[in-house]
This record gives sequence, structure tokens and C-alpha cells, in this order.
Amino acid sequence: MSKRMNQNKRIEQIDERVQVERLKFQAEALTIVGWLLFASVVVKSHMPNVPIEQLLSEVVILLVCLLYPSLRSLLAGDVDSVPSGKKSLKYSALGIIAYSASLAVFVSVLNYYQFKDKYQSIADWHFWMVPLIVFVGSGLFMMITKITTNIIGQSAKRRIEKQLGDE
Repeated sequence: MSKRMNQNKRIEQIDERVQVERLKFQAEALTIVGWLLFASVVVKSHMPNVPIEQLLSEVVILLVCLLYPSLRSLLAGDVDSVPSGKKSLKYSALGIIAYSASLAVFVSVLNYYQFKDKYQSIADWHFWMVPLIVFVGSGLFMMITKITTNIIGQSAKRRIEKQLGDE
């Protein structure tokens, strides 16, 4: 009896290993598809006379490739995907500020080179409103996203703890 039990346990372990390998292959495939879509969007965006409609489907698929793994693990209650505590809150806030600032700088440089004939100088207040709006808007969007993912992650953790408590 114990020999048969050990054999079943070994088959389960092999199945788990095979399943982990399959998951690794699927993750690699998703990563490759994401990079290929990104390259396609970059190439098509630099081609002249390409309408935005041709890029739209690729951008949507790229966003799905980027967001699906994190949302799926979040909804599954992955403990590591939702860090908690004051230290993680501080790093999240610093990351949001840094990302918003870099995005604002990038957009303001593009804006200036595209519309420099419309500005009187770099000190024009119309010019400085663009990076300010981008900084505030992207910061608010990322904070709302962070709060929402924390709420979803905490509810998924509570649901899993409740299911484990019922067993």
C-alpha cells in the first residue's frame, strides 16, 4: 500500500513539474509576443502616412500582454504582488513621483520641439502648463491605480484566507 502511495506521490510531483514548465513556456511566449508587438508599434509609428487605426489593435494587444499577468496574479491573491507596509508605501510614492516627473519632462521636450514657433520663449506659461498637467494627471492616475490594486489584492487575500479557514 505504501509503495503505491509513493508512486502516486511521484506522479503528482512529475505532473507539478510539467505544469511549472508549461507555465514558464507560456510566460516566455507572452513576453516574446509583447516585445514583437512593441517593435511593430515602434516601426509603424516611424513610417510616414500610417494612420492611427493601423496601430490601435496592436497597442490594445500590447496592453493586454502587459496587464494580464499582473491582473491575473492579483485576482488570484498572489501575496507578493501586493506589498504592504509603510516602507512599500514610501517606495510606491517615490516611484509614482519619479515616473510622473520623467513623463512630464519627456512630453514637454516633445511639445517644445513640435510647437516652439507658438511659444514666445521657454518661460512662456503656456509651455509650463503642459508638463504640469501631465505630471498631475499621470500621478493621480497611478495613485488611483495603486489604491485600486491594493484593495483588490487585499480582498483576494481575505477570500483565500477564508477558503483556507473553511477547510
